[in-house]
Amino acid sequence: MAELSGPAPPCRKGALRRVAERVLLPSGFPHSVSPDYLQYQCWDSAQETVVNALGLLLALLLLPVLEGRPWLTWLLVLLLTGAHLGANMAAVRSLCIPTLNRPRLRLALSGALRGLSGALRGPTDPKTPTPNKGGVTVAVPTPREVNPKEPLLPGFSSRLRLRLGAPKQSLVGSEAEFRKAVECGSPDYIIVLRPSQGWVGVGLRDGAPPDAPLRGCAHALLLEELLGADLPPMAPMGAALRPLQQRLRRCPPGSVPWATLAEISRLWDTLGPAFLRGLEDAGWSTRRHQLAADEWRLQWAGPESHAHPSLTTPT
Repeated sequence: MAELSGPAPPCRKGALRRVAERVLLPSGFPHSVSPDYLQYQCWDSAQETVVNALGLLLALLLLPVLEGRPWLTWLLVLLLTGAHLGANMAAVRSLCIPTLNRPRLRLALSGALRGLSGALRGPTDPKTPTPNKGGVTVAVPTPREVNPKEPLLPGFSSRLRLRLGAPKQSLVGSEAEFRKAVECGSPDYIIVLRPSQGWVGVGLRDGAPPDAPLRGCAHALLLEELLGADLPPMAPMGAALRPLQQRLRRCPPGSVPWATLAEISRLWDTLGPAFLRGLEDAGWSTRRHQLAADEWRLQWAGPESHAHPSLTTPT
C-alpha cells in the first residue's frame, strides 16, 4: 500500500497507515485473500471516488435546470435509475465465472443431460470431453455457455427447494427413515426427496471428502431435473433414467420414493464421476465452489458397512 505523503511525524504516519489498512483490507491480510486483492481494492476505491465526484458535479449542473420543474425531476430520476440498472445488468452478463454455484450447476447439469453443450466449442477444443472409465461420456456446457443464462434473481429457475448440508431432523422423522436414507444414498451423503412438498434435502456425512457437497448437490439437482420435462433419447444413460423419471412423477403425495432413489443412486455412481470429469474438461473449477452448504454433519458407519449403518448422534 502506498505511503501517505505529508510532513506528519513517523508515529502519526504509522497510525494513519494502520487505520487505512484496517478500513480497506480484510483481517489476516495478505494470507486471507488472493495476491491481487490489494490492487483490486485500490482500483475499486479510485472508481468509487470518481463516481462520487461525477455525481456531485452532475447534481450541481442540474439543480438550476430542475428548479420549479418537478415533472422533469422525476423523468430524470427514472432515466438515471434505468440507465444504472441496465449498466449493472450488462456488467453482470459480461462476466464469465468458472466457479460453480447452485444456478450455474443446475444449468450445467441440465445442458449435459439435454444435449445443450458444445455450441461454442470447436472440433479441436482441448476441453472436449474425454471418455470415462465406466464408458459414459458427458459433454458439459462451458462457463462461457452457462454464465449468460444464469438468472439475475435467485429462485426463479428451481423446481425444488434444495437443503444442502441439512440437519437430520429436517430430513427424516424417525430412525427407520434414517436407515432407509443411508441405504438408498451415497457413502458420503444421504438424499431425501419429497416431491409433493417441493423440496429435496442432502445430509453430509461427518468426515466426508471435500468434494462431497458438490457431488451431493449435483445428485439432488439430477432429481430435480428428472421431475421436469422428459429427457431426450440421446441423454447420457437416458434409457435407464427415463423409466425412473416416470416413477418419480407417480410418487404418492406425502411419501418418499425410496426404491426409486436407490436405483438413481446406483446410476449416479456411474453418471456422477463422468459428470464431474465433464465439468473439469469444460473448464469449471471443481475444487472451489459457492454452493452454500450448511454446517450440519451427520454420523453413520463408513462405506465398508454402508448397507447396514451403525447410527450415531448427528453433529
